[in-house]
Amino acid sequence: LKNILFSKKDSVKLENKIHPGILSCSNASVRKNIFDNHLFANELGEKGGEDVELAYRIIMDDYYIAYVPELLVMHSHGSNLKKFLKELKNWKIMYNEVLEYINMQEKKNEENI
Repeated sequence: LKNILFSKKDSVKLENKIHPGILSCSNASVRKNIFDNHLFANELGEKGGEDVELAYRIIMDDYYIAYVPELLVMHSHGSNLKKFLKELKNWKIMYNEVLEYINMQEKKNEENI
């Protein structure tokens, strides 16, 4: 679910659930004090997904991820359609691996309680 924070055109939304692409953009920002308490999971850095996992932990600590669609950043890897579709498939696989990682971390935390 996405909740509207404020805006004349519903442009700013607070996200309280992770999804592919959350916090994984070339113009994402996080308050320093929040980031310092939620560092990237380096284990995910090789394949990607550390940003999604970071967003998950931020949300679990009762923060929201603000989404502002009016912000525009032009960013390109110079991909053609075929390469982009392959990357999209890999992103979906990576997202599922992040979910598995999160579930594994939650199980470890439950065992330690």
